[in-house]
Amino acid sequence: MNLREGTRRLALLLGVIGTIFGGFASYVELQPTLKQRALHTQFARLSGTKAVVSKIDILKTAPDFIPAPDDPKTGPWAKYAAKSGQTPQIDPRTGERLAASAQVKEYDPWELAAAESGATVINKGGVRSIHWTKDHGIESIDTEEGETLFPTPAPPAWKYLLVALFPIFGFLIPWSAVRAIGWVAAGFFQRTS
Repeated sequence: MNLREGTRRLALLLGVIGTIFGGFASYVELQPTLKQRALHTQFARLSGTKAVVSKIDILKTAPDFIPAPDDPKTGPWAKYAAKSGQTPQIDPRTGERLAASAQVKEYDPWELAAAESGATVINKGGVRSIHWTKDHGIESIDTEEGETLFPTPAPPAWKYLLVALFPIFGFLIPWSAVRAIGWVAAGFFQRTS
């Protein structure tokens, strides 16, 4: 019985099996990392477009102004009326808006819902609308394809290193464990002179 050759072959066999499992673990870890990188890149590309940057500049320089709800020129219906080129019609006796529901039906329902939720509708450069945080940062971007993108950080560099190290550790851990056990076992069976 050759213990040294047997442990060497067993260590290599288990090392190769460990490398295969390490490669599988590497693949499983790489998929979410690549998806996170793609989301980060897509959000960065869309948030850097000229239309989005100009909206950010306007929001950061504009004073915080909340219009009075009854003011027809700056009230909640003014943005829809301005889009159509007309001002909301107001009944002079009661002060109520006339045909407000007709004005709403003229617009894209998606655009209306986005505007009422506090989003800025852009419809340029792949961006449909932008949702803002209270400090005028981008909370999310709705794309023209119907996707909603959130600010996603880039994956850290150590994740890529970990993906590369999984197959290496998959070989080294079982190989070194079997070699260590074989070395200890060889000490028990060695002849003393």
